Amino acid sequence: ALAGVASDRKDWGNAKRLWGEATELFRTAFGDDSPILAEALGELARVHQESGDLRAAILPLQRARDIWRTAAGINHPSYAMALNNLADAHYRLREWHEAETLYGEAAGVTRRAYGAEHPITADVLNNLANTLRARGAFDEAERTYRDVLEIQRRHGGDEDERVQRVLADLAELAEHEAHPGSDNDDPARLDALAIEYLERAEWVIAERLPRRALDVSARFGDQS
Repeated sequence: ALAGVASDRKDWGNAKRLWGEATELFRTAFGDDSPILAEALGELARVHQESGDLRAAILPLQRARDIWRTAAGINHPSYAMALNNLADAHYRLREWHEAETLYGEAAGVTRRAYGAEHPITADVLNNLANTLRARGAFDEAERTYRDVLEIQRRHGGDEDERVQRVLADLAELAEHEAHPGSDNDDPARLDALAIEYLERAEWVIAERLPRRALDVSARFGDQS
C-alpha cells in the first residue's frame, strides 16, 4: 500500500525502495515463480520508467517475463503481456533489435491465446510495425501495418479512429519512399498530418492500400 501511495505521489525514491522491499517480501512468502512476485516486479519497473530510469526497468521486466513463462506457460495472455512490456522498455531505449524480437514473440503468443483476428493481436502487431519502421525496415513495416489495418477494420469499421491511425502510419511510410531524405519520424505529428500525408503520398500507396481504405481517408479529409 505504501509503495502504491509513493508511486501515486511521484515520490520516486521512496517508491523504488518500497517496491524493491515488496518484491523481496513476496519472493520469501510465495517463492521465486509466483505471479504475485511478477506483478510486483512489473510495478517496480513502471516506477523506474516513470522516473526516467529506463535502463533500470529492464531487469525486473525480464524477471517478470521469466516468471510468467514458468507459472502460466508460453500460450498464456499474461506471458504475452510480459513480453510486450519488456519490448516496450527496449523500444523506449531505441534498442530496435531486442524490441522487434520480443514484439514478434508476443504477437505469436497473442495469436495462440486470442486468435489471429483479435484486437489485442492487432495492438501487438502495431507495436512491431512501429519498431520495424523505427529501424528503417519500411517494407516489413508496411506489410505489418496492413495486417493491423485489416484486423482493425473488421472490428471497428472503416471510420474507426484506429483505422485512421494505421492509414496515417502507412502514409508516413509512403512519404519516406517518395522523399527518402525527409524527416518525418515524429509520431506526435502523425494525427495532425495524416490527411496531408495521404494526399501527398497517395500515388505511392494507391496500389498497396485497398481502394476502400483510401476512400475512407478522403472522407476524414472532407470532414476536417
